[in-house]
Amino acid sequence: MEQSSTSTEKNLKHQSLVNIVFSWTLEDVLNQKLYKNQVQKIPLTFSSTEQYLNSFTLPLVEETHSDLCSGVEGVSQAPFCVMTIQRSEDFRPPKSLFYKMRVNKITEEVQNVGKYEPESGDIVAFTDVRPRGIHDLIRPKMQYHIAYICGSKDEFTDEIEVLSSKFLDMDSGFTRNIYKTQKLYVVYLLNMTTNIRIWEALAPGSNMNIIKKVLQPLEPNSDIEEVCQICFSGENKTQSPAQRLAQSIIRAQNLNDSQRDSVLSCVAMSECHHNHNVKLIWGPPGTGKTKTVACLLYSLLQSKVSTLTCAPTNTAVLTVASRLHSLVKQPKFDTYGLGNIVLFGNKNRMKVDNFPGLEDVFLEYRVKDLLKCFMPLTGWKHHLELTIKLLNNPKEQYDSYRPELNDKGDVMSLEEFAKKSNSNVDRAYSSYQRRVKSNNLLTFEQFVEKKFNGIVESYNLYVEDKKMNAAGMTMEQFVKQRFNYIGGKLKWFMKALYTHLPTSMISFIVVKEMFTALDLLKSLEISLRNAKFKEDFHWCEDGKRLRSILSSLSRSISLPNITSEYVISMFCIQKACLVFCTASSSSKLATQDEGGKMFRFVVIDEAAQLKECESAIPLQLPGLQHAVLIGDERQLPALVKSKVDSEIL
Repeated sequence: MEQSSTSTEKNLKHQSLVNIVFSWTLEDVLNQKLYKNQVQKIPLTFSSTEQYLNSFTLPLVEETHSDLCSGVEGVSQAPFCVMTIQRSEDFRPPKSLFYKMRVNKITEEVQNVGKYEPESGDIVAFTDVRPRGIHDLIRPKMQYHIAYICGSKDEFTDEIEVLSSKFLDMDSGFTRNIYKTQKLYVVYLLNMTTNIRIWEALAPGSNMNIIKKVLQPLEPNSDIEEVCQICFSGENKTQSPAQRLAQSIIRAQNLNDSQRDSVLSCVAMSECHHNHNVKLIWGPPGTGKTKTVACLLYSLLQSKVSTLTCAPTNTAVLTVASRLHSLVKQPKFDTYGLGNIVLFGNKNRMKVDNFPGLEDVFLEYRVKDLLKCFMPLTGWKHHLELTIKLLNNPKEQYDSYRPELNDKGDVMSLEEFAKKSNSNVDRAYSSYQRRVKSNNLLTFEQFVEKKFNGIVESYNLYVEDKKMNAAGMTMEQFVKQRFNYIGGKLKWFMKALYTHLPTSMISFIVVKEMFTALDLLKSLEISLRNAKFKEDFHWCEDGKRLRSILSSLSRSISLPNITSEYVISMFCIQKACLVFCTASSSSKLATQDEGGKMFRFVVIDEAAQLKECESAIPLQLPGLQHAVLIGDERQLPALVKSKVDSEIL
C-alpha cells in the first residue's frame, strides 16, 4: 500500500514545531480529538524516503499536543517559579518576541512547593497569580500565554532567553521603556527537546543511505542478507585481522554459537566500504544481547572503526557502556585506552556516578581533567619541567627560592595570570561588558571566577607553588617538600593523560614509560622520607633513570594548545573511536562544524523501545555506512502518550 503526502503534512513541514504549539488556543490544547481525523495509520510501504519521513509528521504533532494537554490539565501540581521579565535585545515584533527572564528569590508563597529551574526546550505558561488550576491560565489580564525556553541560564547575568507566543502587557503600544520589567509566575508544562530533534530529523538530510536501505524492497528469491561481491569472494575467504581479533574476544567472553555468529557477521560488515547495510540482533530477555553487543563494540573499538552507540534512554546507554567498560579496563593497562571512548549527556539526568568507572569516559569530567593538563602555566608541561629541573640541580632550585632572592612581587594577579594562560579571557570579558547593561558589572577577576573555574583552580595552584619557598627551611626540608609536592601533581597528570587521551596521541610505549616513572617517583619519595638526606640524591640510580624518562616524555607527548572547554569537548569527540549517547542527543553530532566527527557504524541498543521516527536522528549522521539494531519487539514498546496515535498503531 502506498500513500502520498497530504497537504496538511506539507504545510506543517514548513513550520517549526514551536510555532505549531504557539498556534493552539487553550481550547485547542484541551481538545483531545483535535487531530483525530487527520492522523492516519503509517503505511507498510512507501514511494520515497520523503514520503516515509512525512508520514511521521502528524503523529509527532499529535503526540506533542497530547503531552501539552496533559501538562495543562495538571497545572495545579506543576513546578513553577517567580521571575522578572523584560525584552531582549533580539526582540523583533511581530514574530521574534524574545524576552529575558531572571529567577526571583524564592518567597514564602512558593517555598514549600519547590523551586522550578527552567531548562532549554521547556514550554512554560506565564500567569500573574500562583497557578492553582486551569482557570489561572485564562485570567482577564493574562489570557493563555505560553513561551519556549531557548537556552540555559546565562552564567554571568543569570538571565534566561525565552521566545514568547505573544506580547506581554508591558509591550502594548511599543512606546514604553524596553528595559521595564514585569513580575510573573512561570509554570512548567512540558519539555520539547526530543520532539524538536525528531522534527528536524524528519526533514530529509544529506545522508539518507541507511534509511533507503531499510525501505528498499527485496527482489523476488533474493537472499535476505546481501553480500558485497567486492569485499567477499566466497565462504572460504581468509579471515581479516579484525575478524581474527573478534574471534579472540569471543573466545575470552565464552559466547555461544548464535552470539558468535552475530558478532562476526557485524564485524565483517564493518569492513565493507561499498554497500550500506543494516543488521538486526534479536533475542528475548536473558539471551545475552547486552553481552553480545559489548563484545561487538569491543571488537569495533579494537579495530578502530568509528562507531556511535545509542539507545532510547540514559539507563540503557549507561548499561551497555558499563558492560563495555568492564571489557576495556584491564589491570595490566589500568585506564589506558579509555580515551578512545566518550560518553556524553546531561550529568544530572544520567547519574553517571552510579556506574563505577564511567566517570573516566564521561565527557564533562574528561574536559575538566584535560583542561588542567593543558594549562600552560600550571599544567602537565609546567610540572614536568619543574621536576626535571629539581632532579638536574636541586641546589640551584633551593637557591632560587631563598627569601633574599625571591621577589614577592613576582606573584601575578589573577587578571594577569588569566590573560597570560588563556587569550580568550580578555575577549570574553569585553563581550560580557557589551552585552550586560548594568551598573553592577562584575570586575575582571569576578568574571574569571564565575566563568573560568579551571583558570581559577590553576591560579590557586600557581600561588601555592610560589609560596613554597625556602623561608625557614633547610635544603633537605625544601627538597623533600618540593619533590613530594611536584611529584604528587606529576602523578595526577600522568594518570589523567593516559586515561583521557586517545591512543592515537599517546602510545603504549609512552604509557609504559609513565608506569616506570610512577614507580620511580614513589621509590624516591620513600628514600627521601626514610634515608639520610644527601645533596646528590638525584644522582642515585633511580634519580638518573627518572630524569631520563621524564626528558623522554617531554619529547614524546605533544599536547594541543587548547584552553577552551568547548573546544576540548569537540576535540575529545573528534578523536574518539566509540561514542555513547541517547538517540535524541545524537542530533548534536550532526550539527558540528565542518570537519566534525564522521561515524561509519551505528549501533542502536533496545531499538524496539525507540520510536521509529526518533531513530531517524542517528541514522542520518554524516558518513554513516552501516547500522545494527539490537532488541526484542516483544518487550515493552516505545511510550506513546497520545490516545489518537495509540488507536492507529
